[in-house]
Amino acid sequence: MSIGGYYKMLLDRVRSYIRIVGEISFDDLRVWAKGENIGLATLTAILNDLLKIGEISAPEGFMEVEDVLCSFQVPKIISSKPSVTVIPSKVDVSRESIAMEVSVEKSTTRIDLDWMKDVDLRRAVEYLNKYHSVGVIRFLRDLSDMGVSNPEAVLKKLISLGYVDYSPLGVVNASSKLPKISDKRLLSEFI
Repeated sequence: MSIGGYYKMLLDRVRSYIRIVGEISFDDLRVWAKGENIGLATLTAILNDLLKIGEISAPEGFMEVEDVLCSFQVPKIISSKPSVTVIPSKVDVSRESIAMEVSVEKSTTRIDLDWMKDVDLRRAVEYLNKYHSVGVIRFLRDLSDMGVSNPEAVLKKLISLGYVDYSPLGVVNASSKLPKISDKRLLSEFI
């Protein structure tokens, strides 16, 4: 089993246990984890990942726990967030509205794929997710420094897609249409 697969297995085991008990103090979870041969550093990483993806919450905040080499910030109480089940209701829909809905989804997917396929455009979208408003000269220089071959063409493409607004004062502002790229990464993605 790979290291990443082993971590995922441990994460799933901790997640399942927390779901079963519903709410547990960190000290009690630590005792359980020790019995499962899960160390403090691994347990802390797992809890951080579960907090990031929203599967658990820390209703009473955090505390510091010390280990042999370092200390960790951990939730005082770990609470499982209930999974939401959506029960579909019966809706009467005509064929025209279904056809229109499908065509809208297809066009949105096509546009989304355009920016994902173009490496230069993807770099620009990632940059704008980090810096929502930037001067045009700085924007073009930063794109050039990032290895974008033709920053001016990328800016024109962003404007045509509606991802940015260009003000007459020379400022590039990210619009609400800009695809959101999460910079939150889980430990399991690096292993």
